Amino acid sequence: YVRFSNYLQKWSQRLHRKLLCSRCLDLEQGQLVPVVKEVMAEGEVGFGGKVVPADVLAQQLRTISKRRCLVVYIVDVLDFNGSFIRKIRQIVGKNPVILVGTKIDLLPPKTKLELVEKWLLYILRKKKLRVVNVKLVSNETGKHINHAVNAIIEARSGMDVFVVGAANAGKSRFITRLLDRLE
Repeated sequence: YVRFSNYLQKWSQRLHRKLLCSRCLDLEQGQLVPVVKEVMAEGEVGFGGKVVPADVLAQQLRTISKRRCLVVYIVDVLDFNGSFIRKIRQIVGKNPVILVGTKIDLLPPKTKLELVEKWLLYILRKKKLRVVNVKLVSNETGKHINHAVNAIIEARSGMDVFVVGAANAGKSRFITRLLDRLE
């Protein structure tokens, strides 16, 4: 999460490319990030003793469903099931969702991206998640980032944009690429 005031401050100093979300900032400064309590075994201690109860995390995320916004949902195409948040619709409410699949640079070279998009749409239908668009990108190379940016700009209609996704799905790298394109 990046506070808008922090973003504006960095933007005014032309340092927005070096802006990190709070999780990445903690990691960069050598601090261990908290874990969600329900993912640990009984009696186990989280990173550095920091534990966030799942209900607290859910409450923080529920604020998204109470706002009118566009949600950009980041998933790892190489680990879709591992990066898919089962309760995503509860988190985003009735807000429109654009699904962005990351790490396409790690797919076999002759992979037809149109088929990957169709596969994602098929899986999303089975999981009963409607999306307004599906885009595939490489945060590493920047491939197809412009397609995702254009889809976001088109769907935004003046709404705030929230980027959500599981850990290591590529949210921070995507946001950095997004901000580079918006300059």
